[in-house]
Amino acid sequence: MLSQLISLVLILYRCGLALSWNISAQLNPNCTVSQCDLFNIVYVRAANSTSSVHCLFAASKRMAPSVLIIHSSIQSAYLHINWSLLNSELSGPTEAINVDGITQSYAVTLLDFVEYNDKTDTADLSQSNATDITYRRLSQLRWNLTSDKLTSNSPPYMLKGNEILEVTYSGNNTDAVFSTGGRVDLKFMVSNCEQHNPTKPRIKFIPGLSLQFEISMVSLKTNLSNGRFGLRLGLVSQDPVTEEDDFLYSSTSSINDEVTPGIFETVDLLLDQRVNALNSSLDPAHTPSWPAGFVQSRPVCYISDDNREVKTSRNALLAKSRGAVPKLDERKSILNLTLPYLFYGSRTFPSISTDGELSVNNDSSVGLRIQNVSLGTPGDGYYAASEFIVWTASFGLGEPPVDPLSSLLIGLLALSTVVIVGSLLFGTLIILVLRHRNRPGRFELLSESESVEPVST
Repeated sequence: MLSQLISLVLILYRCGLALSWNISAQLNPNCTVSQCDLFNIVYVRAANSTSSVHCLFAASKRMAPSVLIIHSSIQSAYLHINWSLLNSELSGPTEAINVDGITQSYAVTLLDFVEYNDKTDTADLSQSNATDITYRRLSQLRWNLTSDKLTSNSPPYMLKGNEILEVTYSGNNTDAVFSTGGRVDLKFMVSNCEQHNPTKPRIKFIPGLSLQFEISMVSLKTNLSNGRFGLRLGLVSQDPVTEEDDFLYSSTSSINDEVTPGIFETVDLLLDQRVNALNSSLDPAHTPSWPAGFVQSRPVCYISDDNREVKTSRNALLAKSRGAVPKLDERKSILNLTLPYLFYGSRTFPSISTDGELSVNNDSSVGLRIQNVSLGTPGDGYYAASEFIVWTASFGLGEPPVDPLSSLLIGLLALSTVVIVGSLLFGTLIILVLRHRNRPGRFELLSESESVEPVST
């Protein structure tokens, strides 16, 4: 009871500190076309006294599933969408989305859910034993939006207190993988204050600077004997990534698993930093951009939505290296009709060499890398054993949040320290007492056999 009260006080305190950010959300803001639901773009705006952050996410008939986050140095900056251009038959990338005073931007495209045959039961999509691989493009699904707070083209919805806004897109199509009523759910979440998501894996929100997204694969059908599903994401940075470089993969461990029971590791993908793709050393020629950008996750997914506990947890393995996209056709396929495609415009596809490969060292092109996510644990019975799997990640600006040691763990460490120091002091005292008892007298008594010579005067 006391710990719950302390947690509530901390949440209220943090939410009070976060009041410097005014956070609002809109669905299809200022839409001027007749069928706004063809786009279903959710716009989250956060502003403080000096700057503003603009976050968009979408999944619909005309929008491939993706997230875009933009930082502006102008506090009053607002999102501008050219709806007429967006509603036209686009022949290529265009700058239909704009914000004044842009300093930095990043994006994540949700590319594929990947079906494969895990013949040796390693639960690793990157291994050579993963066969019969089918990349099922999420942009090919029919998406429906669910939100009890947002309606199309309505005034901004203001987040209050410790509120967490949730928006869910559900998608399927006529493919056999959905023949048993299956679907893929994309849930996007935004918090009004610094707090952990109450749903495991309980990743921390940074108000105004981050959001969380969750991908669930529900009741899918696989005819593969050892069928599993994984994910492919596209990571996009406003700054380029050279052919030799990659985004920085960082893994940190902790002795604290109170936030996510059974999990002692956090994985961060730092989109503002570059490492050599061959030896993973930091690129000294690259200056990290500001503000930084990150994707954060924990190496865990769950096979139950309502009962996310240790016994229903499975591994979520992020590949430690990301694939480059040197071919123009593949780059078009990955970014077509995504939010970065409509924001970066011509920078999406840089100049092309005579062999059809992109000039990836072009300073004006955006950086793009492909991230594989493997879901499942060896020996878990594959996807068919549960017919459900859900994975969560955070995406935002600034430095990735770090969980401090919990008050319970600090108390236990302090108690252990007191016990150890007390034991040492008590042991030292016992040794000193024993030594004192066994020590011979300073003056020994003269034996009776010894004679005393008189002193002459």
